[in-house]
Amino acid sequence: MGLYKEITTEDGIPLQYHRISAMTITTNYENLVEVMSYTTPDARRAEIVAQAIGGIGMTVFKKKYWYSHEYDQSMTIDDAYSWLKTTETVYNSVPNPFFGAEDYQEDWDIPDPPAPAEPANEEPGGGEAE
Repeated sequence: MGLYKEITTEDGIPLQYHRISAMTITTNYENLVEVMSYTTPDARRAEIVAQAIGGIGMTVFKKKYWYSHEYDQSMTIDDAYSWLKTTETVYNSVPNPFFGAEDYQEDWDIPDPPAPAEPANEEPGGGEAE
């Protein structure tokens, strides 16, 4: 799941796809929601595909945002998405760029990772087995 809303960074870079990448709950203090934003949904898809077929991430432009929410021990990731979409301002009345965002349901066809290579049949000490 992710969110779709066109926003622009302070550097002028347009971002469209946003996902919660982490949520930290500090007991009796706060919930910290980390949002990773991408230039397009396809940029996120490219990153996922690169991880699936090569085991490593692809270099795509992404920006992290952190938002503090009052402590709520029962907050789920779905709750955090709802909060981001419906809250106009966050900590210290800072405008929330994700207010009014739409749900974006990924329906990407992600390839299976390649099978591991068969180990060479070698004798101890480096020689080929006969």
